[in-house]
Amino acid sequence: MRTTPLFIIHRRRNITRALAIFVLGAAGLVATPAVATAGTGQVIYVALVNPSANITPNPNFLSGGSCTGSVGSVTCSNPCVNAQLTWAGSNDNLACSNYVLQSINNARASLGETALTLPSNWISLTSPQRLFVIADMERVVAGYPPYLGLNDALSAEAQTAANNNADPGLAPGFDVGNNPWSATGFDGAWAGTDNVLMADYLWMYDDGWGGSTTTTSNIACTGPDAFGCWGHRDELLGSSTDPHSGVGLGCTTCVMGAASGTGATGSLVDLIELPATSPVAMSFTWAQELTFFPSMPTPATPTIDPHGGPAPIGKVTGHVVSWNTHGLTIAWALSSGATFVTVVIPSMGLGCHTSIGPVQQITHGVQHGVITVPFVHHFGYGVHYSALVEVGVNSGLVRGPCLALAPLHRPARHHNK
Repeated sequence: MRTTPLFIIHRRRNITRALAIFVLGAAGLVATPAVATAGTGQVIYVALVNPSANITPNPNFLSGGSCTGSVGSVTCSNPCVNAQLTWAGSNDNLACSNYVLQSINNARASLGETALTLPSNWISLTSPQRLFVIADMERVVAGYPPYLGLNDALSAEAQTAANNNADPGLAPGFDVGNNPWSATGFDGAWAGTDNVLMADYLWMYDDGWGGSTTTTSNIACTGPDAFGCWGHRDELLGSSTDPHSGVGLGCTTCVMGAASGTGATGSLVDLIELPATSPVAMSFTWAQELTFFPSMPTPATPTIDPHGGPAPIGKVTGHVVSWNTHGLTIAWALSSGATFVTVVIPSMGLGCHTSIGPVQQITHGVQHGVITVPFVHHFGYGVHYSALVEVGVNSGLVRGPCLALAPLHRPARHHNK
């Protein structure tokens, strides 16, 4: 006997849908340093590298597995499914938590990443607290600083979103600051499930291209190299796939809001914001949660050498090949360094200040190429635009020069007499 629950997952500006098809141990939470230092002494966090493909859950918590008995007295190999063949209460079931955690750790092992250990008070935590804790666990083991805690204003906005099965917006009354790209330091996600660890798995390990549009849970991921792939993972770890979004991988003052709402399958919301000033009030903190881990998880603390640092990572050059009503084409080249992703970011106005999209992701491991972005409804006639190329390298992002784009005029219409 098998059950097939439905998970629906949103990302900010995009909607992600995952149709679930349904079969304990862990090491200490240890941070992996992911930083380098520039010659100026500035800390550069190594850019986020996502899995190359979705990872099938093992064990498959999305399936009831082998079940015996009749409804009301069913026993399944998946402890997240109860005797009524429903998911009710699975978030408070320690056996279910360990079952999903095993899937998470198996996925992490396949990526060469350290296993996660749940804190000893996991079951006594509320769903919002669990959302915060698992997000920080994922972030800390990747070598990034933890989000500091839960803020009531952010959690209130998250609750409104959860009640409406929607993505969160900026929290009213919260003074949000700018991220390293001078854009609003904000990101968030919604998941249509009541189980925090299941949401974490789908956000972190199953958010890429599934081989076809019918087998891909993230509808913004329209192909193996589409920009929308792995959007949840990027957002929740701090650096959205659009490098002008998110709070930044190295944010040390960021706080979260989190909430659980009602719905056919549940509703979970994460909201992350970078405060304009610090400190801010928090109702639950990472610092107070640390005592419940068997080994103390701490963020990587780099040694900053104000005079040293790695070798230069190269320079990006670029020039506009064409800019017309068919689209924008830019040729680019990187002088040195290993690349993993390339994007072009059209901006409204001159100066390359605010990304308006679309953004195109390019193949891995190249140091030059030509990018073409079709002319779409984002663009208007008679408007000044600018664009630049940013290339991901092992030590972060390298930005090319800002390229001015002249206003375009609507094509003339020809009438037959």
